[in-house]
Order: sequence, then C-alpha cells, then structure tokens
Amino acid sequence: MKTVRQGNDILLTVPAKFGIPENVEYMASKGRNDSITFIKQSTNIFKDTIRR
Repeated sequence: MKTVRQGNDILLTVPAKFGIPENVEYMASKGRNDSITFIKQSTNIFKDTIRR
C-alpha cells in the first residue's frame, strides 16, 4: 500500500481483497516504530437508548 496526499490529508487505500465494506469507521492508533493499527469503531449502545 502507498500513501497519497489529498489536500491536508494523507490517505491510505485498502485493497478490495481485504473485504472491508464502504462507510465503515475506524480509529487509527500510532504505535512504536511508526506502526499504525486500525480498530473498527463499534456501535455505542448508549447513544440511541430510549429515555423513560
């Protein structure tokens, strides 16, 4: 994979063979030696709860 600049952002494209659908949100975490880990954002079970 190779990074690409778009405006003020750096993009990292993910090959289709990874099977990641569109519009999925990830959180990026930078580790040692400039490694990057992407963690899928899970649904917030408290966000859409009904208040009674």
